[in-house]
Amino acid sequence: MRAAVMRIVALLLAAVLPGIASSAAMAQQPRLGMKLELMSIRTRSGSPVPVRLRLEYNEPTYLEGTLELQIYDALEFPEESDRIATIHREGIVLAGADYETILLLPPLETSDARNWAVRAWFRPENGDRIALSSVPELRDPAEPFDLLLTSSLERCFLMCSVGDQPPATQIDPEREYLEERLLLESLEEDWTRTVNHCVQWDIRVFSEDPITHCAFDVILLQSGVLRKMSDGQLQGLRTWLFAGGSLCICERNAVTGRELQFLRDVLRDGLQQDSDLLLDADGQLLLPDPDQTGILMARRELGRVVLLTGEQDYRQQLADRDVAHSVIRFLWKVRQDYQPGGDEDDSPQALLRALRRYFPDAEIDEYGIRVSDSFNRRSILNRTQMGLSFVMINGSYYLDPGRLPRLRQVTQIGQQLWPRESELLAVAERDLLPRDIRMVPVSVIALIMLGYVLAVGPLDYLVLGRFRCRRYTWFLFPIVTAVFTVITVQVAQKYLSSKDTGGELVITDLGENGQLLRQTRLETLFYGSGTTVRNDYRRSLLAQAGNASAIDDFVNFRLTTPSLVARDQPLFYRGNPPQSFSADQSVRQWSPVTLRSLTFSPDVAELPSVPWDDVSLVSTEEGRVRLRELLTSMSQSEPGEYLSYLDINGERSWLKQQGTEISSWALPLISAIPAGNDSQPGVSAIIAQFSPQGGSTLEDLSMADPTDETECVLVVARVQRQTVEVFRRKYLLAEALPPLGSRAASGTGAVADGDAR
Repeated sequence: MRAAVMRIVALLLAAVLPGIASSAAMAQQPRLGMKLELMSIRTRSGSPVPVRLRLEYNEPTYLEGTLELQIYDALEFPEESDRIATIHREGIVLAGADYETILLLPPLETSDARNWAVRAWFRPENGDRIALSSVPELRDPAEPFDLLLTSSLERCFLMCSVGDQPPATQIDPEREYLEERLLLESLEEDWTRTVNHCVQWDIRVFSEDPITHCAFDVILLQSGVLRKMSDGQLQGLRTWLFAGGSLCICERNAVTGRELQFLRDVLRDGLQQDSDLLLDADGQLLLPDPDQTGILMARRELGRVVLLTGEQDYRQQLADRDVAHSVIRFLWKVRQDYQPGGDEDDSPQALLRALRRYFPDAEIDEYGIRVSDSFNRRSILNRTQMGLSFVMINGSYYLDPGRLPRLRQVTQIGQQLWPRESELLAVAERDLLPRDIRMVPVSVIALIMLGYVLAVGPLDYLVLGRFRCRRYTWFLFPIVTAVFTVITVQVAQKYLSSKDTGGELVITDLGENGQLLRQTRLETLFYGSGTTVRNDYRRSLLAQAGNASAIDDFVNFRLTTPSLVARDQPLFYRGNPPQSFSADQSVRQWSPVTLRSLTFSPDVAELPSVPWDDVSLVSTEEGRVRLRELLTSMSQSEPGEYLSYLDINGERSWLKQQGTEISSWALPLISAIPAGNDSQPGVSAIIAQFSPQGGSTLEDLSMADPTDETECVLVVARVQRQTVEVFRRKYLLAEALPPLGSRAASGTGAVADGDAR
């Protein structure tokens, strides 16, 4: 009896003591809370995500450690398969007070669920990690933090309005008007599946790091803000602008010489050669032309600037519809050939082609558009908020004729704005694989199979039969199978393994005097066995290229059958991203992973010795001949092979294309790099160039408007082994160059030396 009682007591203690120990350990842990919230109601599509982080700590002792964030692309109850990144932010010191900062989360994958679940811990240098919960009462387990993001099935354009007053302290009618009037939706009010939003930031939280500005399409500086910006903020804004950003400056207050110098710098290409910005006796800006409306627009390197000045109300300046639309088109880099509310193809055949994107077997008959064979996907389609409905006729399902206007809106306008992956990703994934990889020849596979069949068939039967030992077949068969399995693996290793780890594509965009504006790096990791790769980065955005849940993936896989392609292992960020950090990437055996990084003002070992500021190289035939000769000479005297082409109005003229075998494999890769968005259906039908975003879709690689005859791009590529370096320079010409096909072989072009800005 006593023994039974003792066993019961022991079981109770075994069940209770761990809980008591856990409670005691939690009681000994410092009391630490956390709040995590977005800096804007909506986030820009495919961009980094700024969030406000607050660690609540009121203990009298110092606490130093690392903040661990695990990010899941899920609504709730996240599983390990939903994890898309892990971030360890190191060097956090809590000194008896709350710790508040703005984190820039990397541009990660976002599905149609529109939500990230973030699990957080704080790891002290000495002690167990402390779980951080969005609900203080729930710590075991901790409740994840929710971040509402933009769905991969919609487009969000985001403008940042920077003022000198905290948001929501007071309502400024002029500021409110500008934040609504300058949005892209002002051009077309019938866009669907898009979000146009403006977020208000205080100048005191506006970062000096230009990488942070990649969270926005446009930055709007309210009047008086320019004077309160630090030198670091002005320099960061200038770097982001030159790399392709769009900046609108409203200034009616007095400025000093420092701000005047900044405005002269960024607006230089919008001023005439014999005019400049000046200040009156009160420090007010004076435009060169007194008859102007107080609006000055200029292009500077890859970016664009709009200056609003004058004594009149901004609402009066933008009251004229044509003036307002001109400012909006310029600021958002809208294609010159885009016409809001233009002609649309309303024919049944056009609607059928659009609907077949979702119902591949849709047909037209005398009753309308029939989707019977794929009607089981109707509930999934409705979940995308397309709002389509169906009717049954003679036992088949047809699209409701009353919903045809809705179908036109979705397929002709909204679909054009969905984020799409660049074709460069598919080419890079193929061409950046190690060149010494070979597929196992069919003859070798056939030989192995023939040997296996002979070994387990006639050889087994005849040999064992000869010695009357056929009873050993059950031992010999597994041994033979294991031997041939090892042989097959060894043969596959020999052919598929590589001495290299994959290639690298580096795209560097240049400005005047060879200034480095931005750099995009595509790196393919490929190994014959599973491994983890660690690289260091500084002031960079890093993401897995081509791993986003784009609309094409949604249609091809989720509306039919689940994708059988395994998702790449999530990145592990260590340090203080994006300023200075290292990233760990786990790579499966024979499973390539492509990483994309974006850096402003990068370090380049050596630029090609090309006179980049000599506009005659692109504007005259004599200049192009000199450039061909220079590239040939460089290929003979310098390491690597050089290729080059000129892009004018979306047409390419190769200056040097034919070369050795080294450059031949890189030719498709270089050809796939977009100099300007084409006119194919998609967002490029509206916007010619995006502000830098660093996302996985590479939408921001375009740097010119193919419909603008005054813009041209010179591309020079250097190929060395598995590394392809591409250098691009955009030229703004005073006069339009004729199309490439219309130039005579001996023509001199339309622009003389020195006519480009």
